[in-house]
Amino acid sequence: MKLERLIGILMILLNKGHVTAKELSQRFAVSIRTIQRDIDSLSVAGIPVTAATGPGGGYSLLEEYTLHKNFLRKEEMQLLNDVLGGLGKLLSQARFTDIREKLNVVSQKSDLFGSGTLRFDFMPWLPPFNLEDKLNKLSEAITARKCLEIDYRDQKGESSHRIVEPYQLVMKDYAWYLYGYCLTKRDFRYFKVLRITSILIKAEGFEPRPLPEPAAFLDFSDRLIDIRLKFSMKAIGRIEDYFSEQDVQYGENCIIVTTRYPEDKWLYQTLRSFGKEVEVLAPLHIRERLRQEAAEIARMYSEQLEDNPS
Repeated sequence: MKLERLIGILMILLNKGHVTAKELSQRFAVSIRTIQRDIDSLSVAGIPVTAATGPGGGYSLLEEYTLHKNFLRKEEMQLLNDVLGGLGKLLSQARFTDIREKLNVVSQKSDLFGSGTLRFDFMPWLPPFNLEDKLNKLSEAITARKCLEIDYRDQKGESSHRIVEPYQLVMKDYAWYLYGYCLTKRDFRYFKVLRITSILIKAEGFEPRPLPEPAAFLDFSDRLIDIRLKFSMKAIGRIEDYFSEQDVQYGENCIIVTTRYPEDKWLYQTLRSFGKEVEVLAPLHIRERLRQEAAEIARMYSEQLEDNPS
């Protein structure tokens, strides 16, 4: 912990040029006396820290003391900074700020924190109110190597209680997942963060297991079916979000999509979301299922509400 603090103090001195003991004590949540001992340790290590007393006093480094910056090009540092900036908006961890400060030091106070050509924003358009809290709690457990006790609801709506060794947070297809070893199932599992209904960080830690070789995130190969869809021209703006260009054939009055998709809950939800702008041409069992669902919806809305005065 002290070593990390010493490195952090050095980075701040390199970046800001001048800082007071009070600012450092607040930054690292330690006493001013501890900061003074840290400065002494840096001096003993050969770091040229100078101290000034009185108004405007504080700590600084000799001007000729700099870090070598050739190990990263400016555009590489900008890319790292942009990614860390996006993560920092979602995960409230000091390490992201620390790394960005180090990058700024190595760039020798260039315009690294200006507008880059890429912007990373890992927050959904309408983030659930507790997503950030969940991610931070999971990240805390991963860093501390602490087991998690979670309640989880799967795609079918079935709830289960799990004990998990957490290893990674994974973003896939605009969604966050926890990757860990489930002691309940005795295997590595992915848990969609939004389906984790409660999280408890347990006191006991765990010895990291060897992670299996990266495999397909979710293997749908055994559920792929041939599907043919007819869209109205009004759906053109959304079609490109779901289907690749080679699967789409544009006509004068309609759009035909021929592709392969896993038959699961997500497929039916997607087709329903297009409403009357899509017609399933094949396979017939999907067409029939949607027809029955549409009939049930029409029947539900045709029934008069009990509290409707009309």
